[in-house]
Amino acid sequence: MTRHRLTRALIALAVPALLVPALATSATADPGPSATPTLAQVAEIYPHLDGGTADATHEKVYEPSKSCKDGDPIKGASSKTVTYSAPMDSPSDYEVTGAKPSVAVSVVRLPSTKVARDYLAVGRVETKKCTDDDPHSKLTVTTIPFRVDGQHWGYRFRWTTKGSITIVNALFARTGRTVVSVMSMSLEGRKAPSTPKTIDLMRLALRTL
Repeated sequence: MTRHRLTRALIALAVPALLVPALATSATADPGPSATPTLAQVAEIYPHLDGGTADATHEKVYEPSKSCKDGDPIKGASSKTVTYSAPMDSPSDYEVTGAKPSVAVSVVRLPSTKVARDYLAVGRVETKKCTDDDPHSKLTVTTIPFRVDGQHWGYRFRWTTKGSITIVNALFARTGRTVVSVMSMSLEGRKAPSTPKTIDLMRLALRTL
């Protein structure tokens, strides 16, 4: 949720488009327990992912901070992020576009509902405030409205640099002591990732918990 966590998440989304075929094959991983959607479930929303890979990672969870720096690790918290990648059978499969975005789902379990509520609230302020840290790019942030039960919010981030545009749909929601985030990303700016599909992915992730 912090600037560093968001940056890591964006890098994780971009990596599948940069991997050589041998590495892409070795990156295949079981997405793990039912806390995150399976590749088959996600491919029903994003058909280009059918037959691809789901790579799960686990990280420490840090307190969000309005100062744009990671706080202390949160005791009793855990996280899991799954990056879903398309099969890479031809050169066109390496393209990460609005029609064929990279996709990730993250689940963070906090020690209590109160901690989760504060984590999401402070994280919203920090995410919007602390993502524009590259002097060589222009960042545009717009709100993505969507409806799910409980505390939630979403943004579209558009980074414009010389010769490239990156667009990310990022949605966040809380259910009890669990915070879920989903992201879809395009590395070419002619078309943004579908907002309705990103919302469908969030609803799937919440149902899967």
